[in-house]
Amino acid sequence: FSVHDCCQQDDFSDAKVNNMSRIQLHAVLASLASTIEIDTAAYLDYVGATSDETSKNKTMQEMKFATKYARQRSAHVSPTYFLNGLPKDSISSGWGLEEWQELLQPL
Repeated sequence: FSVHDCCQQDDFSDAKVNNMSRIQLHAVLASLASTIEIDTAAYLDYVGATSDETSKNKTMQEMKFATKYARQRSAHVSPTYFLNGLPKDSISSGWGLEEWQELLQPL
C-alpha cells in the first residue's frame, strides 16, 4: 500500500489535506486502499478511524515501536531510513517510486 500511495503523494501534501479532519483523511486513504483490494472496513479499523480513541489503534502502536527502534539506534531526526536494520543515509524523503524500486528490487 505504501508503494501505491507513494505514486499519489502529491494528493496528500499539507496544502491539500490541511483542512481535512483525521476521519476525512482516513476515508480518502481507505478509498485509495480499496483500489488495490484492501478491505475498506478492515483498513479503517486498523488505523483507528472507527473510534475516537487514537491511542488504542494499531497504527499508533506501530508508530511507537518504530520511534523506539529508531531512538535505540541514535536516530532522532526524521526522516532516517533503515534497511535491514542499518541506517541508509542515501535515501531521501523526496524519492519516488522508481528510486524505491531500484533500491528494493535486488533484495
